[in-house]
Amino acid sequence: MDKWEDDIKRYINGEMSTEEQHALEKRALRDPFLADALEGAGLIAAEDFTNDIKDLNAEIGKEQMNTKE
Repeated sequence: MDKWEDDIKRYINGEMSTEEQHALEKRALRDPFLADALEGAGLIAAEDFTNDIKDLNAEIGKEQMNTKE
């Protein structure tokens, strides 16, 4: 998730070059999950997106710890 997280944050913050934006948008055409993530991330503030990702990663970490026990 980290790679997508970084790309999506850069995309919604306008930190990508035109070429990078185009490449990410082309990938989203082939990846419904990425397309949904880009669409959803564009509807919230970048800070909220970052906080949501941190919360999700924490929950995933908890679940992984629970399955190891």
